[in-house]
Amino acid sequence: MLSLPSERVVLELDAELVRAPGALELINELRHAGYTIALDHFRFSAELEPLLAAVKIVKLDMLELGPRG
Repeated sequence: MLSLPSERVVLELDAELVRAPGALELINELRHAGYTIALDHFRFSAELEPLLAAVKIVKLDMLELGPRG
């Protein structure tokens, strides 16, 4: 993966899958290598909060969240 040009690639990861041991360390390595990291299927929980500092993009499903107000 590190052979892909970091300035032209966004790595999209499923937020549910990054709960695995070692995932945060791998994400930080990729971020320090210059990759932009996006989280998909994100639903806030306290255990995922450390990921928010490591990623640049968080994708939200507005249909799933429903109307507000």
